[in-house]
This record gives sequence, structure tokens and C-alpha cells, in this order.
Amino acid sequence: MPFREATFWYGTILFTTGIYFWIVGGDQLTAGIALTVVGLAMSVYAVVAEHYTSLPKLRVWVALLLLTWVALGYDIYGRHHSAELREFDEPNQQKPLLFGVGMKAPDFCQVMANGNLLLPYKNDYNVGFACYLWDGTQDQLDAPIILFSEPRDIVGGDISMRVEFNQQFDWRFNHSEGMVNYLLMLVPKNVRISQFSTLRQARALKVRLVMLESRSIARKGN
Repeated sequence: MPFREATFWYGTILFTTGIYFWIVGGDQLTAGIALTVVGLAMSVYAVVAEHYTSLPKLRVWVALLLLTWVALGYDIYGRHHSAELREFDEPNQQKPLLFGVGMKAPDFCQVMANGNLLLPYKNDYNVGFACYLWDGTQDQLDAPIILFSEPRDIVGGDISMRVEFNQQFDWRFNHSEGMVNYLLMLVPKNVRISQFSTLRQARALKVRLVMLESRSIARKGN
């Protein structure tokens, strides 16, 4: 296949791939723009060079180098954004970070986290969770009946965590109806759970609130 024809088809492939990522949008929009621009430039060059032979010839190694840069850049971009975690109250939630949640009343709340998906954050954060009761009458960030687990090091595989009930939580759990919530947190290594008592305060200290699971509870007493 002549080089200019190959350049045209490579450019077309990149261009249409870029258009696809434009349509998908979200985190892939930037990559879509880059692929579209590069693909369009390659295709236009091939068409123009076919009709204007006086145009400087694009050497094969330059085209291959360009394609390599595009592929490498997109791979780095994809790796970065695939690992990026969103806050629990933002749209487009990420892959499941919690394998399971539950409690053993009146003793403790417990969760099982997916450590493999958290490994990119292990140098800057520890992992913990909040267990709180919420009846919908106030913002979740200000829920007053809340327990925070002691943060742990992030490791690969399953990360099992639990936090013991205190007297206030136990009483409210047995005299309330609504939701019990399990919220996975990434806690900066220089932050201690004694520094906050609500999710809003935690977020102000740069704690990442990354995944929420909720379970309904029934009235336990009068």
C-alpha cells in the first residue's frame, strides 16, 4: 500500500476513534479531541500530498513516531483516569470498591473493601469507613449519629474493617427507622479521625468520601 494511502487510512481510524470518544464524553472527551485532531491532520495531509506533489514528504519514521506518541499518551491518560476516584455524591460512580457491608448488632459495623482498586492511593492515603444512621431530615454530610473506623494501610486484595458501636449509636439504632450507611473513605496520612466528627468536617480536611452502600433498618423498640 502506498505510504500516502496508508497515512490516509491511519488518520481515518484515529479520527473516527476520536469521534467515538467525543460521543462517549466524560473523562474520555480530552482523548477524543486529541485523536480527532491528529487523525484529521494525517488524513488531510495524505489527500493534499496526493494532489500537490511539491509538498514536503512526511517520512515514514515521523508518522510512526507520531502514532507511537499518540498511543502512549492515550495509555497514560487512560491509566490515570481509570484510577481516579469520584466522591460518593458525584455522578458517574466508579467500579465497586466495596465487596460487602453489614453489622452485628449490638456490636459493630463492618465492610470489606477492594484494595486492588485503591493501590494507586496507598502512598498518600489510608483507608477507613464511616457507619452512620440517616433518616433524610438533614444533609448526609451533617449526620450526627456516626462512627468512624480507624484508618488502615492500603494493600492489595480484600481489606476487612470494622468499628464498634458506642452507646449513642446502639440506642439510636434500636429506636430508629431509616437507613444505615457505610461510606468508604480515603484519609490523608497526616489526618486523624479525632480531628473530625462529621463527614463535612472530614471533607474539609481533604478526606475522600468515595463509595456509599446503604441498608434499611426497621424500628427495634419504643
